[in-house]
Amino acid sequence: MTAPCLTYSVRTFFDATEQEAGLPGWEQRYMRTHGGSFEGSVAQVSLGPVTISEERSSIGMLQWSAPPPGKIIIAFVASNQKLGFNGMAVADCLMLQRGGSEILCHSNASLPERGMMIEVDETAVDLPPGLFRRAAIVTCPSSRQILDISRYFEQILQSAPTTMRIAPAILQQEIVEILMDKVQYLVDQFKQNECRLLGDRTSAADILLRAESFFVENEPEDITIQSLCEGLAINQLTLRNAFAELLSMTPREWLIARKLDIGHRLLSGGTITTTQLALASGFGHLGRFSTYYRKIYGDLPSTKRVERLRAY
Repeated sequence: MTAPCLTYSVRTFFDATEQEAGLPGWEQRYMRTHGGSFEGSVAQVSLGPVTISEERSSIGMLQWSAPPPGKIIIAFVASNQKLGFNGMAVADCLMLQRGGSEILCHSNASLPERGMMIEVDETAVDLPPGLFRRAAIVTCPSSRQILDISRYFEQILQSAPTTMRIAPAILQQEIVEILMDKVQYLVDQFKQNECRLLGDRTSAADILLRAESFFVENEPEDITIQSLCEGLAINQLTLRNAFAELLSMTPREWLIARKLDIGHRLLSGGTITTTQLALASGFGHLGRFSTYYRKIYGDLPSTKRVERLRAY
């Protein structure tokens, strides 16, 4: 039997859009909604059939994430984390996600984020029958045993650089088997505990995703709060309540952030002018675009553009 290939990597990021590619094979989109200096990282150790990842960011964001098809993701959500998945508040639990399924994650934008997850092939574990029949994302309550296992995985990730350099045979011959036993134990908890389904979105999350679709299907400069409500067939009070519940921001603040996200991504190309950026993002006024951009991204778009041009 061929020994598993062992790899370890750490990648750092200073832009949320660049961190979207931090987890290989994942489909992700990150959107800044509040200001602050961004720093992020992804540490990952791959031990054959099991991969341990830790993702960090200095501020919260809106995240759309879908793991690779054929994979199972096990995530540990701590009691002090204030996260929402598909509009539902989640804390102090174990989460299981089937590859290929997308989840909307939102958190307090003013607080740092840290997430640790385990990735394995779906065929490598014995899943409870019918577990994903109603939803591709489920949670179960945490426990002392689950917390102990999460700390064990964290220790493996932290010690991996030294262990792989000095004693790789220990990882190949002993640790991988122990890890897979612990992965199966975690999966078995979804047989023995009451599961919470996260596949169905709350009404607030549904409104946000419908707003996203409406935004993508229309020209940014044509979108106003009134046209958004008309397109979604809801009144402004319903829209305002949904955004307050989900994001703690107003629809107008979200619309501005969404337009700025377009401009920031176009800025990555490096050759577009600041005026073209403003127009393409749906801002008819260059000064207003620059003011809003600086509030979230920390610099004027013209400054960012010069930095990007120097990088080419």
